Amino acid sequence: MDMKPEEHYLEFISQFESGTLPKASWTHQAHLRVALWYSREFEFDQACAQVRQRIIAYNDRVGTLNTDSSGYHETLTRFWMIIARQMLYQYAGRPLEEVVVRWSSGEEGNKSYPLRFYCRERLFSWVARKYWVEPRAGLWDAEWERMAWMTDRPVHHLQMAEARFEHALQTCTLHPDLFTHEAHVRLAWIHIRNYGIDQAVINVCRQLQQFVAAVDAENKYHETLTVAAVRTVYHFMLKYPVDQFELFLASAPILITDFRSLIQSHYLAQTLASDTAQLTYVEPDLLPFD
Repeated sequence: MDMKPEEHYLEFISQFESGTLPKASWTHQAHLRVALWYSREFEFDQACAQVRQRIIAYNDRVGTLNTDSSGYHETLTRFWMIIARQMLYQYAGRPLEEVVVRWSSGEEGNKSYPLRFYCRERLFSWVARKYWVEPRAGLWDAEWERMAWMTDRPVHHLQMAEARFEHALQTCTLHPDLFTHEAHVRLAWIHIRNYGIDQAVINVCRQLQQFVAAVDAENKYHETLTVAAVRTVYHFMLKYPVDQFELFLASAPILITDFRSLIQSHYLAQTLASDTAQLTYVEPDLLPFD
């Protein structure tokens, strides 16, 4: 006797949970089926926890490594879990098998759909694989955004979309541990793109002064280094005019790997070590900026 659609669905979930689902059957549509099932059975946080645990276990069972570059992907999981919940609302009361078919045959079920809201470098970064990384602003309203974050707090600045990151700096609510050298470069990049180089210099200097004051680290602020950093970022932005920060870093990795040498091409060490350079901007004594 043929199984009914719901029984077939239950059999699929049973195979997935037990790790007996053939690896070849673990397709994109199979991921959508799993997302719908757990979204129907649990609240969002618990559903995500169940799916995370079970995908990791399934990968282990079939020999797929869960690493920073393969296997389980936290951002993609939460992204599809949000869409799954939206599908359940849209097709409320319809059989899950029907919802799967409707979802997978539409634009929102396309495997490449997330790339409309993330650049590839952002989506497939180790940060996105390990933690929730926001899509670009405007994809979801505030309620869905809060749901996607669950109770998490960012542990890396790249988890936050540009607007949230910029706002966190403006309001001095960014955790100091997140304000790494890379985050400094990102702040400069955002302000140059949004406001132009001259205003970006003013904005970044002001925001850093406010931020270090808020975290009782005023002695760490260095006016000349701050301006020099913004202008160095600007130099590479002219060279690599891309519209995603991760793409920019991929184009100019020296901004992260050897920033010191870039600054040293403009300034003598004794110049930067002076009290004058820390308190006020001093023009380069070697190579001028663009």
